[in-house]
Amino acid sequence: MSYICRPCLLLTVCGVSLACGADKDRVFGPEWIKDGEYMKKKMEIVASHRVNAKNSVVSYDIGLEKHRLWAIESDDGFFCGSGVVLSKDHSFAIETRKNAKGEVYQLRSVSNYVTYFDFDRDGIYDAYIDNRGSKNDFMIRVDDTYVRVRESKDAFGYHSGDKGPPPKISYDGKKTYKFEDGKWAEK
Repeated sequence: MSYICRPCLLLTVCGVSLACGADKDRVFGPEWIKDGEYMKKKMEIVASHRVNAKNSVVSYDIGLEKHRLWAIESDDGFFCGSGVVLSKDHSFAIETRKNAKGEVYQLRSVSNYVTYFDFDRDGIYDAYIDNRGSKNDFMIRVDDTYVRVRESKDAFGYHSGDKGPPPKISYDGKKTYKFEDGKWAEK
């Protein structure tokens, strides 16, 4: 038996819901089972862990009907977290970082090769790195505007754990900024 429905993909990852729908009605084949008002089907998920890896990173490859979804779980000695990559070229991703107690201390998202950081989880991006084209701009949010800062090996605390991002030096080298109490301030 086939059913006709409007397709919609709703994906909840790291507490963020992403949805997309289509305007055309959809015909479901026999692999789909009607469960109340929902259509469901079982899918195979391939999980992989590198043999003899020094860290613990498990990746999941989920084949959707028209797209692929890659998800990761990590405990690599630098952070514990999970993330999802929604495009083959990794141009869209969402990641959470957790401390040893399992508490989320940082949110990171990537969209079109720009990486955004929310250090205090208030929904406002505190910093970003623009990697589009030949750019490699490191920016921090100071008093409701973004200020360019110098690149650093540890970027925005990627390997600093829940201690927060390291201090940043302005691009011209004249100011130093530190992230405290949910904002960047000159020190």
